[in-house]
Amino acid sequence: MWKWPVLFWLAVVASVYWLGPVFVDHVIIETYSPMQARGDKLFYLRQTAVIVPILAGVVMFAVWLWRRPLAPLIYKSGLLVFALVALSPFLPRVETDFRQIYWIGQARYEIPWQYAPSKGSIRPGGGFFEVRVSIPDMTPQYESNQKTLAIGKASYFQTSYNLPGPAELCKPFFGKLQCQWLRGDVVYSATGHKDLFPDDLGNLMTSAEELLDSFQVSTSQE
Repeated sequence: MWKWPVLFWLAVVASVYWLGPVFVDHVIIETYSPMQARGDKLFYLRQTAVIVPILAGVVMFAVWLWRRPLAPLIYKSGLLVFALVALSPFLPRVETDFRQIYWIGQARYEIPWQYAPSKGSIRPGGGFFEVRVSIPDMTPQYESNQKTLAIGKASYFQTSYNLPGPAELCKPFFGKLQCQWLRGDVVYSATGHKDLFPDDLGNLMTSAEELLDSFQVSTSQE
C-alpha cells in the first residue's frame, strides 16, 4: 500500500526537477525574444507544464489530510498524468500567424512575428517601430540564417544630432552604423554592423521603404 504514495511523491519531485529548467528557459526566451514565443502555438503549454505537478501535489496533500488513506487508483492516475506532462518539452514547434500591431500617428501596421517587430506603440499616436531582416532580399530574422539589420519607420529622426539633418544621412551609432533618410514626412532607418551594409545604399533604402510600407493596413479617422 505504501509504495504508490511514495512513487507519487517521488514523481512530483522528479517532474518539477525535469520541467523547472524548461520553464526558466522559456521565460528567458519570452523576455529577450518575445516574437519567437508568440510565433509558437505550443510555447506556453511547454512553459507552464511545471505547474501541473506542483498543483497536483498541493491538491493531493489537501485531499490526503481530509480523507486518508487514498485509493491506489488515485496515485496511479497522478503518475500517468506526470508521465504525459513530462513529454511536453518534446512537443514540436507549431507556428502561428501572429501579427504585431503598431501605430505611427493614426496609421495602423500589422507586422508578422517573423520580422521580430519591436519598439513600437500598440496604441494610436506612436512614432516609431523597427523590424529585423537580412539583406539584400529582406528575409525576416526568424526565417534567415544570416546576420540581420534593423530597419525602421518613424515620424521623426531617432537621434537629436540628426536634426535638422539632410534628407539622407549615415553616422556611427554606439559601434554600429545608422542610416536615416527622409521621404516626404516619414523617416526611414537602417541600423547594424557596417559590414552588413551594401555598397549601393539606394537599393537597400528602396527595399526597406517598400517592406515597411507594406505593413500598413489602415488609417484611423479622428
